Amino acid sequence: MQRLHARPPHHLLLSAALLLAVAAGLRLWGLPDIPPGPHYDEAANGILAAEIARGIERPLFIPSYTGKEVLFFYLAAGLMRLLGVGLLALRLTAALLGLLTVAAVLWLGWELFADEPPLTALWVALLSAALLATSFWHTLLSRVGFRAISQPLLQTLTLAALWRGLRLHRSSWLWLAGLLCGLTAYTYLAARAFPLPLALTFVALLTADRGRRRRLAQTARFTLAAALSFAPLGYYFIRHPAAFTTRMAQVGPSGDGRAVLDGILAAFQMLFLRGDPYIRFNLPGRPLFDPFVALLLLLGLALTLQRLLRSADALTRARETLLLAWTPLMLLPTALAVGEITPSNLRAVGLIPLLFILPARGAAWLTRRLARRLPYAWPLALYTLLAVTALLTAHAYLGDYASRPDLYTASDGDLADIAAYLNGADTRNAHLYVASIHYRHPTLAFLARDYERIKWLVGGSTLVYPPEGT
Repeated sequence: MQRLHARPPHHLLLSAALLLAVAAGLRLWGLPDIPPGPHYDEAANGILAAEIARGIERPLFIPSYTGKEVLFFYLAAGLMRLLGVGLLALRLTAALLGLLTVAAVLWLGWELFADEPPLTALWVALLSAALLATSFWHTLLSRVGFRAISQPLLQTLTLAALWRGLRLHRSSWLWLAGLLCGLTAYTYLAARAFPLPLALTFVALLTADRGRRRRLAQTARFTLAAALSFAPLGYYFIRHPAAFTTRMAQVGPSGDGRAVLDGILAAFQMLFLRGDPYIRFNLPGRPLFDPFVALLLLLGLALTLQRLLRSADALTRARETLLLAWTPLMLLPTALAVGEITPSNLRAVGLIPLLFILPARGAAWLTRRLARRLPYAWPLALYTLLAVTALLTAHAYLGDYASRPDLYTASDGDLADIAAYLNGADTRNAHLYVASIHYRHPTLAFLARDYERIKWLVGGSTLVYPPEGT
């Protein structure tokens, strides 16, 4: 039977180009003005990236603002060196990382199913990338300057390189996969759950494969490379243990078992029923999947379980184990963050690399049966799915979400407008007063040229000017 080890066919490249163009349109249209802001946290990220861009800081880990991993900030600093310090460079960094993640998921789908019957790898790869390209969740996170958007890219590249190395028995790919895995620790706090599904996958592979010596050597290469790339950050955490634990202690459970159970339930509900209630990262309450894609996901989940139970091939069993373990384990960062808003689209970002594989697998199974009677069923399914989901997401994000008055307030749009006013006005002989909840607000620090001259009225205080005089 023909396998898909060779170069991708031309229609894969054309379809990939189309879905990447759709993904780019959703992520770049109206940037950086939608959403309004930046909010306090996003502006703080801009300040940190600007310090790196100007050579003021070269951190391995950022202890400020309860601790931040650094990869996103170095990438944003690079764009700031090219485009100038500002909101465009910060948000464009996130948008480009989001686009690269769509391309990486396409590669991952190809690698995971490359040993399946013809067309399986091709269409699972295309359908999963199309679903991610048009995901409201991923579109929103790709348009704001938060480091979390870098996590799924590094995870996806790790898994794709790992599977290529395991499938082709190529040590170079295993070393690369390990290097990328270690670098994932430099992306976002939720990446600390990533080793859990990886460990289960290697256990499944070693248990099922008779050639355990070869698989042990492959596991050792991957693990050693991951340890080496993580080592600088690991050494930093040894010297500064509070940097590793502070944020987890702030948001994690404090012995309340009922709160943990509620968090786990809320985390699973975010898939189909009720999602993140926070306007900054979601249309409040919107689940990650609409009912149709949710049904496809459940079908893909059933097909994955069936294949795990029936297959004797070690690499196939490892793949199905990874797919089944991925969602519950990568939901842990939001399920256990009971000290803050749960569920959280931001903390669940680690789901992205494999979550869209499941509905794509369900769609591919249905399309394969449809193709027996309907010519061109495969491209019809792909382009219909891409068009419908893109239109729905465009309407939800650029229409419903962007026009909400509470988004303007939650994103500190008022302070962004104040900064724009100050930057355009002649304030040389003026005294500048700004009323803000926070003293020395980062939004103005990031955007306003006259920031150092501002006098602050905080805690809800206001200043009433007299009708005349000085």
